[in-house]
Amino acid sequence: MKKNLFLLIIFFHQFLCAQNIDSLKKQSLKYYEIGDIRNALCFLENYPDDEKTKSDIWQYKTHLKSILAYDFTQKAILNLDHCIERVTFEKGIISTMGIYSANEKRYIIPPIYDKVGALSLKKDLILLRKNGKSGIADINGKILLPLAYHNIGQHMRDFIGVIGLDFRHSLYDIDLNLLLKDYFEFVDLDHSDNYFFSL
Repeated sequence: MKKNLFLLIIFFHQFLCAQNIDSLKKQSLKYYEIGDIRNALCFLENYPDDEKTKSDIWQYKTHLKSILAYDFTQKAILNLDHCIERVTFEKGIISTMGIYSANEKRYIIPPIYDKVGALSLKKDLILLRKNGKSGIADINGKILLPLAYHNIGQHMRDFIGVIGLDFRHSLYDIDLNLLLKDYFEFVDLDHSDNYFFSL
């Protein structure tokens, strides 16, 4: 009887700890999703974990710490005029990208995205991808189109084609003014980048 009670107490304690860890992870992810890396890490700092365990929490904490320490795995210049770089962090199974200002020594776009890259050098637009969704930001980090699209691409240097998650197409000019919305497809008949639109 005492042995069963002892096992029940141990199981209950482990269950409560697991619930607490899940709660901490959820709170941390809320901050991470908005790019607040410091607060995301704060929620996990007291979690007892070390390199020996190589748990997902340890990898996540290591990733957050490398972001705060500007410990890039890779970097590539995106814009010489503004001295901005695409930075990549790869720690264990986690890989993210963001935009870093070398002049200001800060992130313009926090490294929380699966992929970032130059969409249009003419207008300094940055393509963002995360969890299978695409969006657009400017080089100041302002989100111009939220992560709510299946795909985004530049066409003929002056147009941006957007495919929604419902696979409806839209067309914007380079200043992101909506030109055409919903239910059309890009067609390239002669492979010369001379597109017409079918409604």
